[in-house]
Amino acid sequence: MADPLSITSGVVGILSLGIQVTQGLTTYYGLWKSHEDTLIHHDIRLDQLEKSLGILQTSISKLDHKDSLATQNVASTIVACENGMKKLKSSLDQCRLSPAQPGLHHRVRDTSRKALFPFKKATLDSLRSTVTELQSNVDNALQILGIDVLSNHGLAISTVVLASSRIDKGVHDTRSDLQGLGQSLDTWFENVNTNIKTTTEAAIVTILDQLGQQLIDLKTDQHQAYLRQSAMNPTLQRQSSSSLAAPATRNRFVGL
Repeated sequence: MADPLSITSGVVGILSLGIQVTQGLTTYYGLWKSHEDTLIHHDIRLDQLEKSLGILQTSISKLDHKDSLATQNVASTIVACENGMKKLKSSLDQCRLSPAQPGLHHRVRDTSRKALFPFKKATLDSLRSTVTELQSNVDNALQILGIDVLSNHGLAISTVVLASSRIDKGVHDTRSDLQGLGQSLDTWFENVNTNIKTTTEAAIVTILDQLGQQLIDLKTDQHQAYLRQSAMNPTLQRQSSSSLAAPATRNRFVGL
C-alpha cells in the first residue's frame, strides 16, 4: 500500500501544475484583444477550472485522515487528470511561441490571428475538450470529499450524542443513588429518634420508681425511729396511734 503522505504530495503537485497552467493560459489570451469573446465563444471556462482546482487543493491540504478510502479515491481521480494537465501545459508552451501583440498599433486582424496556433479552431477545440474533461474529474473529486466530510461529521455527531446519553444515564443513576441514600438516612434518623424516645421513657420510669422507693424507705426509717423513741418515752407512745398510717403511705409510693 502506498504511503498516504506520498499520495497526497503527488496529488498536490498535479493540482499546482493545473493551477499554474490555467492561470498562464488565461493571462496569455488576456493579452490579445477580445480574448474573452474568443474563449466564451468556444466555451472554454479556464477561470472556473482554476477556481475548482484551488478549492480542491485547499481541501486536500486540510485533510486529517489522509489514509481513508475517500482520500484514495480522490487521489486516483486527480491522478487521472495528470495527462490533461500536461496537454494544457503543452498548449501553453506552443501559444507562447506566438507572442501576444497588445495595443492598437500591434493589432492583428481577425483573419491573420486565426492563422496563429492559439486561435486555430483545432487548438481551441482541443482546449475546450481538455478543460471540460478536467472540470468533470475535479467536480467528482470535490463531490467525494464532500460526502466524506459529511460522513465524518455525522460520525462525530453520533459520538457526541452517544457520550451525551451516557452522561445522562450516569446523572440519572447518581440521582437514583442519592435518592436511595436520602431514604436510608430518613429511615435511620427515624429509628434513632424512636430508640431515643423509648430509652428516655424507660429511663424516666426507672428513675421515678427509684425515687418512689427511696421516699418509701425514708418514710419507713422515720417511722421506725419514732417507734423506738415512743418506747422509751410514754408520752410519745400515746401519740404513736396517729402514725400507724405509715404502711398506707408505703403503698401509695409503690403506685408511682
